[in-house]
Amino acid sequence: MGSNEGPDWLALYGAILATLVATWQGLQWWLERRRISVSCYLAKRIGNTILSSGMNIVLEGEPPAGWLPDHLLQRFIAFEIKNTGGKRVVVTTFGGHLKNGQGIVGLEGPVKLPHTLEPGDSVTLGLPLPVDIRTVMSLDHVKDLGIWDGLGRYRKARLRTLKRQYANWIRERPR
Repeated sequence: MGSNEGPDWLALYGAILATLVATWQGLQWWLERRRISVSCYLAKRIGNTILSSGMNIVLEGEPPAGWLPDHLLQRFIAFEIKNTGGKRVVVTTFGGHLKNGQGIVGLEGPVKLPHTLEPGDSVTLGLPLPVDIRTVMSLDHVKDLGIWDGLGRYRKARLRTLKRQYANWIRERPR
């Protein structure tokens, strides 16, 4: 055994400790980064309340003045945006792209854009569908939907649920 054995173990201990610290800091950065969850679904608005399109409303007694039957309520694509990260996120625009290259931009919602989402916050925005949706467009023409954040990044939403709800609504809607 040489006299250099102590420094070798000390160097190994330092290397292991530095690796653990770097791994811990990388994990913290990864968990606290900006993350946005975007989902889209078919919705209807009754007053200021946003309901999933498949949700039925049961009234007791006489309907209030101005009440519309469910099949006459305008539908829209609801964008549910959640900040699941550890940093504040700014939502600047929502919309998407059609397969022919044209863009779709949402212009109305219950909140003004740009909107800041703190960690754990969520917001729902709506993109109105044309009243006579059968002749104007089909979701088959939609390439993607999503939101743009304050850093200019586009976050796509999954469309499977929206397309299924839309197909059911078109099939069940009175002609």
